[in-house]
Amino acid sequence: MQRLKKAVNWLGFISWALFVNAVYVWLIGPLVQDFAALGVLAVFAIVVLWLWGIPRRYRKTWVGFTLFSLMLGTGLTDLMTKEIGHQVLYGLLMVLGLTVLVWLIAKVSWLKAMAAAGVLVACNLWLPFGEWPFLTHFYVTYRGNTGIQGADFPASPLQVVGPPGHQSLVTLAADGESQKTVEKLANQAQSATALDAMLRGLGHRYVLSQLTLHKGHFAFGPIPAAQLSQVNPDALVATSFPWKVAYWQWERGKAVEYAVPENSPQLLAQSAVLGADFPTGVAGAVAKSLAQNQQAWQQMLQTAGVNGSAGATSLSVHNGRLMGTYAGQTVNIPVQGNVVVGVGQFTQVGVKEVLLEGANLLQVVSLTADRVVGTYHGTARDPLTNDLFIGQVNNSGRDVVFVNGAPSYILGVSASNNGSVSDPWHVLYQAPNHYLRFEAAVRFAGDASPEIITDDPSYLRSSPIRYFTSYTFRDGNLVRNWRIFRTNVVNVHTVQFSPYQAPELALSIYGSGDFVVLRRQQWPVVPLSVGVLMIIFAGGWVMKVREKRRTK
Repeated sequence: MQRLKKAVNWLGFISWALFVNAVYVWLIGPLVQDFAALGVLAVFAIVVLWLWGIPRRYRKTWVGFTLFSLMLGTGLTDLMTKEIGHQVLYGLLMVLGLTVLVWLIAKVSWLKAMAAAGVLVACNLWLPFGEWPFLTHFYVTYRGNTGIQGADFPASPLQVVGPPGHQSLVTLAADGESQKTVEKLANQAQSATALDAMLRGLGHRYVLSQLTLHKGHFAFGPIPAAQLSQVNPDALVATSFPWKVAYWQWERGKAVEYAVPENSPQLLAQSAVLGADFPTGVAGAVAKSLAQNQQAWQQMLQTAGVNGSAGATSLSVHNGRLMGTYAGQTVNIPVQGNVVVGVGQFTQVGVKEVLLEGANLLQVVSLTADRVVGTYHGTARDPLTNDLFIGQVNNSGRDVVFVNGAPSYILGVSASNNGSVSDPWHVLYQAPNHYLRFEAAVRFAGDASPEIITDDPSYLRSSPIRYFTSYTFRDGNLVRNWRIFRTNVVNVHTVQFSPYQAPELALSIYGSGDFVVLRRQQWPVVPLSVGVLMIIFAGGWVMKVREKRRTK
């Protein structure tokens, strides 16, 4: 009986160390982040109820151990973004330092503190507490890091290739170039031109890589030559346009990319100042960069022995005409746009239409009617940004345009009845603030309507910090489905690795090389945590009442 009591005591300490970090991530943090002063008051009430429920003789121990667990959990989460050497060194120092403090101040056994620390370290190695907010609505099926540098890419670029059920996730991963490898490649160069090509971008070179699912296990590595034809290189390096041009090389059986500045200093300065609001008046520079990127890509394909690139953009604008092929159809249509955004069904279901972006304008070009069927002009006061994508907001089957601006908005184009280019567009929705950002429009099996994935701030808290949020479009408004209190979520895509599994979400974390794959789950994580917390409160009060009765 004594052994059982001791084991339960140990289990209680370890479980509380893990549970209090989960409550902090799933309940305490979101209350403050979403409800501002009201959330702070709610957290204060929770802390008071917990403290009053702890019998006096245990209060110092449990308060000290709780602070120990929270500080250790937060510290370990921060360390997970550091290099492995820093993780080991500072992790050991932090664990030992906090263990000594909780032993001296709260009189917690150092063995129990070390055991709890071991559990927290193991949990962070499995999934850092910083990613635990995803667990309220998703399983994290894969978490990786591409090693990108912020000066090259703000976040890991992602692209989904292949048919549903057999898809893979393509990205760029840092090329691990050792000094020995660089020297070997330099010695193998046949000419000064070859040497210059090899050395350009040194330290900023990235290998075209893919994440695949094979026999239930994920594999991440360089994409083989046979699958290069599925990749659209423009989608991977779009964030560098128009100030950089991507160059591609086939080296050591790998597709390697590096980017160098190609435009004027004035253009670079303008893009740095305006950022996401970079005017589309420089769409000609963007088109030039895209063309150079495609040329370098095609040359790399020839070196790799790949005949064609089915994934590359088959439609492009040359001399004011949309040209190329689509679904076996030859296209040659006069247009005003410069850049092909994508293909969709904008005016009616069943048609083949292309969205073009130009100098502060958008155009819908019908490949069925061989003409422009809709034109939208931005204004000098509210110019179009180059940060936009195509998706759906309802069950009509028609596509709309999500434009990220200040504020962001959703554009729909009226059905074309007479083929006139003056058919009016209309704003379906405009964000209530300047911080909401649209990330994707997705749909999972069982969803009644498409989900609009966004990053947006709290309505109550006066802060531009944005959180990963899902909405449904109803009657001209966005109705929230869920919010995950994780910031800097970008490049959201749906991907289905296996025909036996449901589609998953793939996304990048801005400002880092991290990317994750998420699978939907329906466990009521937050309500269960609140329920367990209430049981703990009730148990503490019962113990306190019994203790008072014994002392009488």
